[in-house]
Order: sequence, then structure tokens, then C-alpha cells
Amino acid sequence: MNLLIVSDDPVVKKTISLLLEEEYKIMHVSSYDSVIKIMGKHNIDVIALDIDYDADKDVFDVLKYIKIVDPYIPVIMLATEGDVIRVIKAIRLGASDYILKTGKDSAQALMLSINVALKNKETAHNGNGVNKFDKEIFLNHAKMRDNVFSLSYEEYVQYVEKLVLEHIEGEESNIRSSMKN
Repeated sequence: MNLLIVSDDPVVKKTISLLLEEEYKIMHVSSYDSVIKIMGKHNIDVIALDIDYDADKDVFDVLKYIKIVDPYIPVIMLATEGDVIRVIKAIRLGASDYILKTGKDSAQALMLSINVALKNKETAHNGNGVNKFDKEIFLNHAKMRDNVFSLSYEEYVQYVEKLVLEHIEGEESNIRSSMKN
């Protein structure tokens, strides 16, 4: 199992690495631009995203970007007690869970959260709750994978928007055709 830690806090990276290195192959990134490159080169099973990550970038943009690249990847937010509002926003944007990064039981909480998130991901990939459109986007994305990971964030968002619009136009065309018959 591959765990990607997205944090620019060396203490967070080191602590999680020491506690979980026997269970997971752990990779670290500390820059926004590195997240997508790592996701393109490695099969990441779960991401631990520090909510205080990279002051130059909005952590919610990073989360949105991760979810565009792989809507099913579990993202667990690493937070402090004062981050409640931001955690709620992150979960609404697709984060699987959160843990307190400073708690004495944070390693066990992270392990539990990872296990639950991976189980939920497995259920989604087995087709339960995944609609046809999600599968089309995923398959089209898989075909473009090599090209997609060379795109900038803005280019990638435009690419996904284009796929969505093409899908909507195709559905509208099918509806018009069925109404004529």
C-alpha cells in the first residue's frame, strides 16, 4: 500500500513515517506541484493532507485537484483542534476523514481512518454507487493518463470541463433523437 503524505511540516512527515513505515510504503511531497506528479508516477492508495499545508497555496485547491485526478482516492486531513471549520469544508469537498495530527493516539486514528477509507474505495471500485458517467470519465481519463499528468492545473481543469460538456451534449442529442422517434 502506498501512502502519500502532503505536508510541508517535517515533524508531521517524520512522525507519520516512523509510525506507519511497517504497514505502508510512504512517499512525501511538500509542494503543491509535486502532488500531481507523484500521483501520475505512482499508484497512490491513500493521501494524508495537512490542512496547514503550503502557505502559498490554498489547501482546498489541492484537495479539489486531487479529487479531479482521482475522485475515489481517500484523502485524510491532518488537522489541529482549531481547524474545525476548515475540516468541515474539506469533508464537503471530498476528504474521507480527518485526524488530529497532535493527538497521542493520532497514529492509531490514522490507521483506522486509512482502513475505513480503503474499504470504502474498494466498494466504489466494485461498481456500487458508481454511475455510468463516472465510469466514462474514469476510462477516458485512463486513456489520457500520460498526457494528463503533463498538464498544468488550469489545463487539467479545462480538460475535465471539456469531457463533462461533451458528455452533456451527447446526452442532449440522445434525448432529442429519442423524442423524434
